[in-house]
Amino acid sequence: MLRLAWRNVSRDWNRSVLAISGMALAAFVLTSALALSNTYHAGALARYRFALGGDIVALPGHFFVDRALYGGASGGEGGGARGSVAGGAPAGAADWTLRRWDPTWQGNLGQFVPGIGEKGYLAPANDPDVFRLDTLQASAGAFGKAGVAGIYPYLSLPAFTETAGKTYPTPLRARQAGFDAVWVRQDEVGVNANAVTPGIRLVTGRWLEPSDEGRMVALVSANRPAGAGPAPAPDTTVTVSVPAVTVGADGRPVFDYGRRQEFRLQIVGLYNVTLDVVRENEGEGGTGSAPVPWETGDIMIPSKTFETLYSLVSGGAAPEIAGQLGLVVKDMNQMNRTLKALSQAFPDWTFLPAPQLAGMMQRQAGGAIPANLSGTFVLVSFLLAGALAAGNMYVVIYQRSKQIGILRSIGASSRQVFGMVLVEVVGYSLAGGLVGWVLVLALYSLIVLTSGAGLAAVGAKAGSTLVVVMGTTLAVAAAFGLAPAWFAAGQPAARVLRHD
Repeated sequence: MLRLAWRNVSRDWNRSVLAISGMALAAFVLTSALALSNTYHAGALARYRFALGGDIVALPGHFFVDRALYGGASGGEGGGARGSVAGGAPAGAADWTLRRWDPTWQGNLGQFVPGIGEKGYLAPANDPDVFRLDTLQASAGAFGKAGVAGIYPYLSLPAFTETAGKTYPTPLRARQAGFDAVWVRQDEVGVNANAVTPGIRLVTGRWLEPSDEGRMVALVSANRPAGAGPAPAPDTTVTVSVPAVTVGADGRPVFDYGRRQEFRLQIVGLYNVTLDVVRENEGEGGTGSAPVPWETGDIMIPSKTFETLYSLVSGGAAPEIAGQLGLVVKDMNQMNRTLKALSQAFPDWTFLPAPQLAGMMQRQAGGAIPANLSGTFVLVSFLLAGALAAGNMYVVIYQRSKQIGILRSIGASSRQVFGMVLVEVVGYSLAGGLVGWVLVLALYSLIVLTSGAGLAAVGAKAGSTLVVVMGTTLAVAAAFGLAPAWFAAGQPAARVLRHD
């Protein structure tokens, strides 16, 4: 039957080419849908990556931040891997205590959950509320297995600038320029190595670069919140005063605002981050998307520069703890799987994905996060590819109807006929899938090469998608081709021959 299936393919190349072309088109549609889905997902979250320092925010201990339980108020749904129940406290929370979130150095969670710094949050009394940086390296293996590509500790120092006789709080925040260089551009998703990610715009100057590590340079936001003062002009220097830091036995910083040191930083650029919020159009009916500025008064400095300044104001000490971690995932399409793996590996931590935090922040802005239709797009494309595959299989089986009738009349079993048809289905699927993948690769290579990327980047992207493309195409063909094959194998010989 295997030899017969091969002879069916080779003796009639016209029909075989048509079948392979149909499968190639199905593979092309499905592969393109998967690529576009990944591009949309990564591009849509890039602005949140920049602000959060990753795709997932890790918090030490058990946090309840979505509809947070402030001061024992009744709660609702919890964030990330944790939840809460109505009635004032989570289940079994007899030993929970009210804690304070210190936005001065712990993180920017207050941007997503306003009031957490003033009202506090509930957490188990024995849970840690900080990460020790010296223990993160020991957890690198567990992070890697869960699908984490990088760890981005949130490190911040209180600082102040003076303009026109007024003093403004302008915290110093450590930036890992290597990550930032990718997040603010679309080369990660293979669109254009020089195109700025939608929602993140460089107003003037340049971004921080890896070569800036250790230098006294800074990047500031053009969107200034109330009380942050005006944005300094680019290509100028700004003087910041940083309070002295005493590091306690627990590693927590204690700031002495009566003793300050001054540092001069060169502003290399101003950036602008906006969020797209879906709102009702007043007076017009319907809804529309409106940009909302992401306001922050932080002065962004390279991580090595931050370590130098921290050492100077702390008498030689280095940062030992962080209240928030940004986790960069390896594959954005595996976000849910990564979250589950992290929750299993670190059951005492809370993990909040960027989409959830984005929705929380945008609800505070008076709107809703725009719908991510990438999953729907992939589903429709999957059904379209499946319809093409099924159509091809029905054509193949119809062309083989007389042969199937003869085989059944001379004693071939349904299983043997099914095996013959299945071999042809798999053969057409693999050949068509390979052709479709090559077509997508050619189109992708043309786009990437014209954007200035190298051949190595193209080859790496191609190699990482081949198995997925071929496996997906084969799965689609099997899902939509097995039923026709089984139907053909079960037809009585007399009925097939009479119809022919």
